[in-house]
Amino acid sequence: GINAEYGHQDYTTRHCFCSGDVTCNVHGVADWKVSGARVAVLFSGGIDCTVLACLLDRSVPASEPIDLINVSFGKYDETPDRISALASLHDLQTIAPQRTWNLIKVDVSLQELQHARARYITDLIYPHNTVLDDSIGCALWFAARGAGVGQDGPTISSARLLFSGIGADELMGGYSRHRGAWQNGGGLEGSFSRY
Repeated sequence: GINAEYGHQDYTTRHCFCSGDVTCNVHGVADWKVSGARVAVLFSGGIDCTVLACLLDRSVPASEPIDLINVSFGKYDETPDRISALASLHDLQTIAPQRTWNLIKVDVSLQELQHARARYITDLIYPHNTVLDDSIGCALWFAARGAGVGQDGPTISSARLLFSGIGADELMGGYSRHRGAWQNGGGLEGSFSRY
């Protein structure tokens, strides 16, 4: 809710709204009959998707797995997103050891990328044609398929709801702003005090 006296949302309210938003979306899939995960996160290992995974951990029954879909183009295990995803997976396993976190590595060859881009992705992202639009569109396209390599070999995610943290840094005014507030001793409250 909006604080009428000050005309802004406080952190606690925003957190509840965000968490409630995730909970509402997750409860919408409660009746879906699947043998594995019902939900997945487009998982680069960055702060946005890791926070989403934590929120999902609070919203999805602990007995259900959550798929973390990591898309990599090129040198696969050497890409920054893959390295970050592995580190953040370790953090999630430490924070929520009761949860089964399924990291699905989607390795996309240059040939496969060029084919999908020419046949599907360019039309789907039109009229947005910047490099960033293309990068996001490609990552979403391959993540949505959910086909990759899991802990036990080739797999396809059973999830029917894919969460993405894309755009959170833009909505919240950029990471450097919050990092600066945090480093200057303001902590979480200092980071969100302008909201």
